Amino acid sequence: MMEEGVVVPIPKDPGGGYTHEQHKQNYKAIYQGGRLYKLTGEQKYADYVRDMLLVYAKLYPTLGEHPARKDSQGSGRLFWQVLNDAMWMVDSIQGYEAIRDSLSEVDRKNIDENVFRKAAEFLSTGSAVTFSKIHNHATWATAGVGMTGYVLGDKELVDIALLGLDKSGETGVFASERPALFARWLLYRRAILSAFRAKAVHCICRSDRKKRSGTQDFRASRRHFAQGAAHHYPADL
Repeated sequence: MMEEGVVVPIPKDPGGGYTHEQHKQNYKAIYQGGRLYKLTGEQKYADYVRDMLLVYAKLYPTLGEHPARKDSQGSGRLFWQVLNDAMWMVDSIQGYEAIRDSLSEVDRKNIDENVFRKAAEFLSTGSAVTFSKIHNHATWATAGVGMTGYVLGDKELVDIALLGLDKSGETGVFASERPALFARWLLYRRAILSAFRAKAVHCICRSDRKKRSGTQDFRASRRHFAQGAAHHYPADL
């Protein structure tokens, strides 16, 4: 994708349409670019991820409900439903974390605030009904918001991801890990998605239990998450 340059269209199409597929390819490229930068140290990969996220930093604050939103699901911003936005976040925050330290303070603050903090707010308080469910859509959202909290050093985002918006523990990542609820999910979700979801949940829980009083470096959690994703989240899912 690097040869094609940075392509970030204004969201318009439903699933399978051009803008949907382009944003889907973009979050894979952000994730892969971040990984390649970490593995090779080549600045071109960090620059590519940075340049793409700077375009998202201009676009994201302008977005409202998706024009092709599904009536049966909460509307996304980049995609037609919240689930896809959450999937964008899960991959993109991992790619961003890998290159974040290489950025100038200006670029880092711009991307922090205008992409990931705004996206985290949308997926949590802005999509409270979905975020507060015990459901795979909510688990993608809480995983993305929780990881974003670790990367940005924002304890509030980590807490609402783990404990739910009201911090009661009745929803959020910890609630979804309860054996009875998790077993019920496995009865009707595809095994591949369930395994990936479990890896997302576990990486956040491991990190939080190591240092529950605050946030910590996210790199170890990202490595665990990425290892699970490589097995359970093929590129064409």
